[in-house]
Amino acid sequence: MRVVSTLVAILFLAAAGPCIAQNNELGNAATSAVDPSTTEAWRLIDDSAGEADDVARTKLGRAIDLASGLGQKGELTVEIAIYDHLLARVGDSSSRSLRDAALRALLNKGVALEKSQRPDDAIAVYDEMIGRFGGDHDDDIRFLVGKAALYKGITSAKAGKSDALDLLEQGLKRATDANDSRAFHDMDRARDQIIDIWQRQAERAEENNQPRTAIDFYNRILARFGVDAVDMTGETTAIEKRAARMQKIKAARDYLLNCLAIKPEAACHSADVDTKEPSTADMPRETYVTEGGGGVLTLRGDPWRLAEFSISVVGRNFHTCDTGKGHIRQGVGTPDDDEQMRSDDASDGCHIRFTRQDGGISVESDEACRAYCGARAFLEGLYLKVQDMCSPDHVKQARNKFMTLYQQKNYAAAEGLLSPLVQQCDKSIFWPERFGIYNDLSIAQFHLGELAACRETLAPIFDAAQKNAFDPVEEESFARIIKAAHTNARLCRVAQ
Repeated sequence: MRVVSTLVAILFLAAAGPCIAQNNELGNAATSAVDPSTTEAWRLIDDSAGEADDVARTKLGRAIDLASGLGQKGELTVEIAIYDHLLARVGDSSSRSLRDAALRALLNKGVALEKSQRPDDAIAVYDEMIGRFGGDHDDDIRFLVGKAALYKGITSAKAGKSDALDLLEQGLKRATDANDSRAFHDMDRARDQIIDIWQRQAERAEENNQPRTAIDFYNRILARFGVDAVDMTGETTAIEKRAARMQKIKAARDYLLNCLAIKPEAACHSADVDTKEPSTADMPRETYVTEGGGGVLTLRGDPWRLAEFSISVVGRNFHTCDTGKGHIRQGVGTPDDDEQMRSDDASDGCHIRFTRQDGGISVESDEACRAYCGARAFLEGLYLKVQDMCSPDHVKQARNKFMTLYQQKNYAAAEGLLSPLVQQCDKSIFWPERFGIYNDLSIAQFHLGELAACRETLAPIFDAAQKNAFDPVEEESFARIIKAAHTNARLCRVAQ
């Protein structure tokens, strides 16, 4: 078989004569073996000389197809040589048929050069096409020149050229002006390259701890190529793939936006957005409360990735909100029992938005979330992070322990347990609990002989009584508190 291949190569070289000898690339390839398609393509190009335009066009078109087939088999050097032979045959002919053949050969040559890892040579070929035929008004020629401009930009982008973005934009403009649906696929490839460039710039910005710059690039991508953007055109499959890609880019952008509200720039990287949801079971729980302690938000996990949450609120007249347990993804939470709570099957359900603000978490909710609240209680508000000692659970434990110490007549220890709560947690404990602590602390101070401190501790309760800002149901609860405060105040005064 080796002998036959060599014989074919020798016969081919002899038949081709000086034309083959002038092309070292093809000559080198032919010394090992020659595909019959090579011989046929070469013959068709030579035979086209002197033929009528239509006949020449057919023969040259067939030669181009044969050369392209060789390239698909990996014979790129031979493919390029055939195109060079065709271009030498056509020259600068003004014949429409020959110009069409020259354009196709140049375009295919550029592609073959790129596949051969020769991007600079490929770009030079595309430049030749644009320079020679860019001013032509024929629709088919404008289409092919538009493809060349697109290929130039795509090749430059793949090669990492600094002017790739400008070239891609120029290619898209030229292809758009040609207004030929045959270019849609290549236009989609160019768009993807633009997205690649901006996404790499965003990723480099993140690597350099510049998440705000990264956000700018992500916004640029979404503004132009997002689902509702004007440049969301092209083939259906490409649109679907790009839409899925836009969702990931939006998730990265949103993660950075939310992260920057709570963390330093160096700690914010969109790579932390994980498609595999982590478990929140082993994550520490954090507590946030509204000023005055009426609303309590508990979080377990990262609300800008995945977190478990619950919100309980006591509003005016002791109306309440209670979401029960829910989960937050990318800053938006939904109670776990949301579907059962919907009063309207057409409702999108309850969505609670969490954003960092002023050292805490701002909570906003949809109208559907009213199902979790009484008429005078609301989920919305600014929830501030509290120390562990100020959390409702800790306060409850501290008061229970106080009663044990008080009953043991260990008044000093009892006072030492509640005094820090009054000093550090005053604004984060709901008023019935807070006033109860004042009464408990004052009686311990009385037994310790700290009468001035006792009266000072009780003062906020009497201030609240003067303001009389309670609703009817609240007044019943406060009446018991103020009664105890009067009793304790008399003890502090009488003891003097």
